[in-house]
Amino acid sequence: KMWKLHETIHQEWEAKYPNSSTAQIAKAQFYINYAWQARSSRYANKVTEEGWRLFHERLAQARTVLDQSKTLKPACPVWWLSYQTVALGQDWDRTEYEALFREAVKFEPEFHHFDCYRAKYLMPRWHGEPGDWEKAAEQEVALRGEVGLQIYAAIIADQAIYHGNIFEETAASWQKTSKGYDQLIGRFPASAVIHNQYCRLAYLAGDREKAKKLFEKIGDQKTAKTWRKNEFQRAKTWAMSAK
Repeated sequence: KMWKLHETIHQEWEAKYPNSSTAQIAKAQFYINYAWQARSSRYANKVTEEGWRLFHERLAQARTVLDQSKTLKPACPVWWLSYQTVALGQDWDRTEYEALFREAVKFEPEFHHFDCYRAKYLMPRWHGEPGDWEKAAEQEVALRGEVGLQIYAAIIADQAIYHGNIFEETAASWQKTSKGYDQLIGRFPASAVIHNQYCRLAYLAGDREKAKKLFEKIGDQKTAKTWRKNEFQRAKTWAMSAK
């Protein structure tokens, strides 16, 4: 009933503001979330036939909304981000997905979420082979100019969610990640999220000196969503034992 209620809300929003890009993108996002609700988080071979039917039906609805709203102003990066999620669910091939990604990056080169979604698409659990997302992330360092390393760092932070220790389990580079985060802190020195992400990755990489300096800056500004259960205190104890 709540899903149906929200669908009605989006329909009313669209009716009141038919030329609103925000209303259309939000509606597409609704259908995307509704599609994943039908699919569930189960492994593919555990999803029911009805779950798959509704998943593809609702993704198709989202795609239609996005197609019909592409020319609306103002343009928004979340339009492409939404389309990336549709592409993931609809099993687009690598060439088609790459064209979408390049179009997105051309629109907003510094919107690192495009790269994080692409890395997810390239994971072995989806449409890539082992090492694919790491290679793609490395390539962007050279392609994206002065923000290349910052985007690389953002990708590593996002991918770390899917691993126990990303630096032990993948080809992720701590050196590039560290340089990227140094640049990010230079741009956003007051960001508690950036400091916490950097600190956690330093802990995973075993860089005690860097982790200690970051913990000293963080103080009591812990961002809970960055750390796993009991990890913050464990990492801090380890880092502060450095002489």
